[in-house]
Amino acid sequence: MEHLKNCVVLDREETTYDKPVYMPPSVESVEYDRENMKKTMILKNIKHVYKDKSEGKMTIKGYSHSVVTREKHTVQLEEKELMGLEKEDLLNSIESEVSNLNLDDFKTKESIMKFGCDNGKSNGEKRKRMVVLQKHLQEKQKSLESDNLFKNVAGENKEDRLRKQEGKKTMKRYERMHRRVVYPRHRITTEEISNYQY
Repeated sequence: MEHLKNCVVLDREETTYDKPVYMPPSVESVEYDRENMKKTMILKNIKHVYKDKSEGKMTIKGYSHSVVTREKHTVQLEEKELMGLEKEDLLNSIESEVSNLNLDDFKTKESIMKFGCDNGKSNGEKRKRMVVLQKHLQEKQKSLESDNLFKNVAGENKEDRLRKQEGKKTMKRYERMHRRVVYPRHRITTEEISNYQY
């Protein structure tokens, strides 16, 4: 773990465990001060205390009790971690924007590219916008397939029977699957993103 400094003990208590085992420090909360490049963490530490015990002529270490402390540590916020937070902020912002869209407006490759690229952002951000949007579209597609699978199959089987009675060819399996695709997945290349004109 990175070097800890400015440690403040918030509370301390003693307790005992039936089977004391080593437990690494656990992080209860983290707060970021990006302006001053600081990170404040609340850590819970459990330290088992062993004391000498005499058994006949021998002295052994026996478990006595455990000390549980909650400590506040302030550490330097590293540039790499700050970049990770900014990336997370961006993805959360895009997720929020996509969650407010009418996904029925984004069934074509052109509409997806417009959402991703029509904003003057970097190519990396444009790609992220399209990835998040297509993820939501595919989740909606899977939800539709799950909800309508049995109903669709029953309807298509009935349609196939009618086709046979009329002497027409039944639909092939891939044709059936194609008819179920409401939100198709589109392949969008880096070159297409770079060359997009809006």
